[in-house]
Amino acid sequence: RKWDPVQATKELRILVGMIRDACTNSDLVVLPETAFPYHLFQDSRETADFLGRLKGCKAHMLVGTNHWVLRKNEVYHTNRACLLSPGGERLGCYDKIHLVPFGEYVPWGETFPFLYSLAGYRRGYLHGESVSVLSFDKAALGVSICYEAIFPELARLQVRHGASLLINITNDAWFGRSLAPYQHLSASLFRAVEEGRWMVRCANTGISAFISPWGEMVASVPIFTRRVVRRKVGLGVSTFYARRGDWLPILSGLFALLLMLLKRKTH
Repeated sequence: RKWDPVQATKELRILVGMIRDACTNSDLVVLPETAFPYHLFQDSRETADFLGRLKGCKAHMLVGTNHWVLRKNEVYHTNRACLLSPGGERLGCYDKIHLVPFGEYVPWGETFPFLYSLAGYRRGYLHGESVSVLSFDKAALGVSICYEAIFPELARLQVRHGASLLINITNDAWFGRSLAPYQHLSASLFRAVEEGRWMVRCANTGISAFISPWGEMVASVPIFTRRVVRRKVGLGVSTFYARRGDWLPILSGLFALLLMLLKRKTH
């Protein structure tokens, strides 16, 4: 509904009210994927109105938004998360790297343009160029957007770049009341444990959650429930996986394959 100009005004009013509630005695407020239904800092009037209504908020804020770029006289978009200071200053942004095939881009679409007609849009999103860790005085944020939470190598790379807190922002509305939002949530549990970091997950329609470095979901918001939830989180511990990566599961897989071959040979 937020892409409808009439509904966008209503949705933004609700969002501002929730942010003002969350700002009280908080260091960081996290909003979902594309929560701001315009182009932050590019749609100047809407941005000024949004930030103006949040004047006096003392917390930093992570905002999901869209961003447009001009390439060869064509307008493209990136799926973006921006970290803002309490005064509304942009401290840094992260553009989604792992895009969803056919949802956000069409594989080989530039080579075979007819594929765009199957996807239902003219052109897809551009992927981000770098793993940006967004920092302020209390934490360095390793942000994943939507299904990027399924990629352990992305979270590990962010931690290697100094991320002390993992954040996943997503919009799972597409999946309704199916098993998909729960499956998506479970990926975040693994990332928290692998990296020894707290994971803050903020989902447009749920399931939002605070996940400890031990995989415990210490607080959550059920699916299709509007709620502000707050928790105090730590900055995590170093893990073997974060330091060494996938060599142990790879060796385990090779060892299992060797055992299978030996067993077959003995028979």
